[in-house]
Amino acid sequence: MGVDGLSDEEFECFLQKEQKKNKRKRIILGISASAAVLGIYAAGGYAICKHAERMHEGMIENAIPRMPIEEVIAIVDEVKSPLEAFARLNKDIKFSPQFDLNHLGMDYWASLQETYGMLQGECEDGAIAFKAMLSDNPEYQVELVYLQSKKENIPSHMIAAYSEGGLWGIVSFNNIEEGENVSRLFAPVYTTMQNAIESYAEDRFKSWRTVEISSSSLISGRNLANRVESSSGEHRF
Repeated sequence: MGVDGLSDEEFECFLQKEQKKNKRKRIILGISASAAVLGIYAAGGYAICKHAERMHEGMIENAIPRMPIEEVIAIVDEVKSPLEAFARLNKDIKFSPQFDLNHLGMDYWASLQETYGMLQGECEDGAIAFKAMLSDNPEYQVELVYLQSKKENIPSHMIAAYSEGGLWGIVSFNNIEEGENVSRLFAPVYTTMQNAIESYAEDRFKSWRTVEISSSSLISGRNLANRVESSSGEHRF
């Protein structure tokens, strides 16, 4: 039966149903359009955030003071052993927790040149500087080791594992479990790097991995977290 054959009441009922259908279509179309717009804004917002993040990193990189490269090379040439590297860093650099976030506003892995420019740093800066100082000496093998903490309220930690005379030891700057400005050199008495790492970590960390950065970047690079060339798989304790 067509619309013409409807009574006034039936026509009114038909009209209300059609209005509801059209309203539902408009709502669905509106939601779909809004979702599409939000998706575009979300993607654009993410891109803007990443761009702002890169700009901030670039500003930090350019703002960090850097020791003249000739003086940095002279330090590398002067240091002849792990003990000398450890003693030199302890004498010259002030290590403190949360230095990066408090002073730079971001987690920043500094090169030897940058650490000596600031004369301050965190655990990873000490480990990187230690490896950089020994990078021209084939007598020693040094690996950067990133330790993942078991507890969320305790930050992760970076140490340097070093091989001397076929045995492995550990260097740790700014030990998080012992308080501020405490650094330790553990003598090379372990037959494998893994044994040395496990002895240091005890039950405080859940996993570890090594991080490889080129010697040139270790000495004079910038923002070395972005200069990692390779990383071992995660090893769980």
